Amino acid sequence: MPGIASPHLTMNRALTVPLLLHLAAVAVAQQATAPASHPAATPWQQALAAARAHKAPIFAFVLPPADERAGETPCKATLAAEQQMGLLWRMRQDVPPIATARDLLLRQVQMLRVGTGPRSRVPAPMPPTESQAILALCEPVFASASECGARPGETVVLCGSGGERVRGFALDLLDRGAFVRDVGGAVLGTEALLPRASNVAPGLRKDLARLRELRADARPGEAAIAEAQQIERRLGAALPALAPALVHRGDEGLAIDPELAAFESARAPFGSEAHVLAGDPCPACGMAYVPPELQAVLKLIGP
Repeated sequence: MPGIASPHLTMNRALTVPLLLHLAAVAVAQQATAPASHPAATPWQQALAAARAHKAPIFAFVLPPADERAGETPCKATLAAEQQMGLLWRMRQDVPPIATARDLLLRQVQMLRVGTGPRSRVPAPMPPTESQAILALCEPVFASASECGARPGETVVLCGSGGERVRGFALDLLDRGAFVRDVGGAVLGTEALLPRASNVAPGLRKDLARLRELRADARPGEAAIAEAQQIERRLGAALPALAPALVHRGDEGLAIDPELAAFESARAPFGSEAHVLAGDPCPACGMAYVPPELQAVLKLIGP
């Protein structure tokens, strides 16, 4: 399974209870979605196995040739977008350079994996976004054009749980609005969501209800905390199967349950790892807390 390298986070009294619960959920989900030890399996094969197990579609980011250089204009646009979103801004001098087209793709995909909007001075979990919901409902993977059936110009391809091509998209991944509009139409639409929501396993729904019950306890004991962590591991490992229960479309539009953000930000697409470059820059006060996903860069792994 994909994974994220866990940062060293200093807990302090300034961190709010919701934030502490968010960090705990992320840490547990990171463990649940750690890379599986299958050295012979390619990322595409791992994504295909997970898609079949979870009855979920595959969402492939198309890898450009390894030796293709990144264009100057998209590089500048990507760096500007990162700064606008508050990504990596505290350690800009330590951020890996964007040299190749693959580097560029990794940085743009990371922006789709994190929340948007103004940062609060009070430490709190970021609310989930539609791009996170799209990824949570699928098995995301970095794949070659031949593996996912991409056609010339397509940057992302939606495939069925058996790996068959469903639809390709020629998108600028910096355009989050276009990503949500075009891809979301295929993944977040009523016709796609309703059948999956009705097929969420009863055990996952039971675990989710129990987790919410445990989190509602303002003063949980050690046994309750341990039980919550066990449930979080199970749910994190089955996120694409659980996600249809966390994303709802009604008369007022799309609603995404807060639990989704912690689980989705804790896993990286197959074929990659998310490395957090630095920890809390102000551990003594907590007011300058930066969520780990805003300090992370994706790196390609696997055969």
